[in-house]
Amino acid sequence: MTSMMMTCRYKQDLSGVKINHLTFLHYVGKDDSRNAIWRVRCDCGLEFDVRAFSVKQGSTRSCGCQRRNKESN
Repeated sequence: MTSMMMTCRYKQDLSGVKINHLTFLHYVGKDDSRNAIWRVRCDCGLEFDVRAFSVKQGSTRSCGCQRRNKESN
């Protein structure tokens, strides 16, 4: 599948966008509820897939490393 075809499958190209501690890397697909899933990289280096809306609305801010750092201090 060409990259042009992939860009038509989602409304907004978030590649390279950083929100809180997460940087969007590439579009993965949609979940069962048709939510856009993106691969993101946390500031700590961990990469994982997440629903774009959860990052954009602020409910997902990192991979969890920030919470672990707070608890250990």
